Amino acid sequence: MTLRRLGRVESAALLVAQAGQRERPERICRYVSRSAVANERLSLTSQGKVRYALKGAYRDGTTHVIFEPLDFLSRLAAPVPKPKVNLIRFHGVFAPNRRLRAQIVPDKGDYVATRWHLLRRKLALRLQG
Repeated sequence: MTLRRLGRVESAALLVAQAGQRERPERICRYVSRSAVANERLSLTSQGKVRYALKGAYRDGTTHVIFEPLDFLSRLAAPVPKPKVNLIRFHGVFAPNRRLRAQIVPDKGDYVATRWHLLRRKLALRLQG
């Protein structure tokens, strides 16, 4: 989740902290690791339904929301992505079926050859020096 570069800690959430600032990365880690629903606000009714107490009352005075158990689970699981689904979508020139993509993005074979060339060059420089 975090990368260390030049005495700073950077995370995927664009959080930047100096080397001595431990509280900022810790705060983002606590935020990411907390649960989606506060357990203290969940309860079961006598009819077996799930009651969720709201943090504050709505304008109409609603303080609790009541769900059927299966409905509650479906709403809780809705934001979870399906397995093996790309979470990053490309649009415009970077879209997979775009004609101009071949002119911008290198072919996979070229990428592997380039990586091999760079590795070979790096090893040659180390052996010479």
